Amino acid sequence: MRRWQDRINPIWKRFAGGCQLNRPIPDVIEQGGFRIETIETMYLPGWRPASFNYWGTAVPA
Repeated sequence: MRRWQDRINPIWKRFAGGCQLNRPIPDVIEQGGFRIETIETMYLPGWRPASFNYWGTAVPA
């Protein structure tokens, strides 16, 4: 799935308001000065390349 996201991303972000399918969300959170306490991932119903989601909690590092 990651390879498909990498291929689609240049076009996707142009038409989806800057949304990036292949952004490494845990890395972005930690680079923003937070420490991840819990994180869960799963595919939501929908088009698989665009339906992977993260949710959890983070606190200032």
